[in-house]
Amino acid sequence: MRSRPHDDRDPAGGFHSIRAVETPLLEEFSVERWTEPVDASWSTATTPGVAESLRSLALRADSSSRPVDVGMLWTELCSRRCRIADYFFSETSCFIALAPALAVSPFDRKLTRKKLDVLERVLLRGGQKPVAVELGIAPSTVAIIAGSCLRAMGLDCGASRAPLPLALSVHALHQRTELREARLSHVTHQGRSYSVLSTPRPERCLARELSPAEYAVTRLLIEGRSHAQISALRHTSVRTVANQLAAAFHKLGVSGRCELVCRLVASEFESKPKLATPATPRLAPAANVMNA
Repeated sequence: MRSRPHDDRDPAGGFHSIRAVETPLLEEFSVERWTEPVDASWSTATTPGVAESLRSLALRADSSSRPVDVGMLWTELCSRRCRIADYFFSETSCFIALAPALAVSPFDRKLTRKKLDVLERVLLRGGQKPVAVELGIAPSTVAIIAGSCLRAMGLDCGASRAPLPLALSVHALHQRTELREARLSHVTHQGRSYSVLSTPRPERCLARELSPAEYAVTRLLIEGRSHAQISALRHTSVRTVANQLAAAFHKLGVSGRCELVCRLVASEFESKPKLATPATPRLAPAANVMNA
């Protein structure tokens, strides 16, 4: 795999340095393999039967996948050539399925460079409040901007529930993680072709920090599940889930899922006895996002 040159004028790596990744590297995703673009509003998440069968194909194809740099995921999404069709977890891996986007989409106007910079900062900082302070805007404004970017990428969630591989990809491009390797496979399902990226789940190290119940609910939260979904899966009350997560957050020294995911992807936990707060990555000064 060739190295990814960053813009020498911005060694800290702002959004414009991410866009400087060379186009030939994106060929790993083989956009030409895709046969039929899909509308930005279409997602397997809204069609459970489709999602189940696509996930089954993705799991089988993963055994014959090839290694790629996970940083390519963020670059590819920012290029607007593809959108996220589905994401899911197995016991050991995270999966994200990409489908080609339409050549022209009204969603593209939400993926402006300035707004993507806000989402990038949230994924690097591990929360909306630090970014709001950094940019001098309200946390609600940060949430709105980040959410609109994620919807344009094909997701129906806020930044606090963004897929773990997305945060991992941003950290990889900023050289804030050693967990850079991902696996890439291609599947065809119901006349559409997908590129499927898989990464190892990084939270095994939490088992030694948490009780079995706390570890179980934390893993489900990392998957992006709500308190109600976790309580249904574990046959407990929502209050019990909330208490277990609060206890886990206290032990780990985090404020919520977004910060936990940030720390998970930013450190080598297997060799560390406890979670350590990563050094805050420096970004280029942001332009006025309200005028994006």
